[in-house]
Amino acid sequence: MLPTWIFQRGGEQLMLHCRETGRGVTLVVSGDDDLRSYSFRDFAALVKFESEMADFLVGTGWVPARLTVESGVPPAIPRSVPAPTNPPGQTRRQLPGRPGC
Repeated sequence: MLPTWIFQRGGEQLMLHCRETGRGVTLVVSGDDDLRSYSFRDFAALVKFESEMADFLVGTGWVPARLTVESGVPPAIPRSVPAPTNPPGQTRRQLPGRPGC
């Protein structure tokens, strides 16, 4: 399962994408012409890092906007990040929580 999370704030967009590597898993964070990657040997360390990053993003005004998963298995998602609200007159599927590969 390789999830990609999209967070939005105003006109900005931030994408968090997990990739499996030969040495573990890497979280690639991209947005505003900036690209960063964080590598983890231990899956639990990645999930903890993502959880803390999601808390920080939500605390600074970012809203989880979309989740895609490359395999048919949904990622494990802790519940502390609120789902985004729908703009008036629009409907959209709510996200169940925050990133987790």
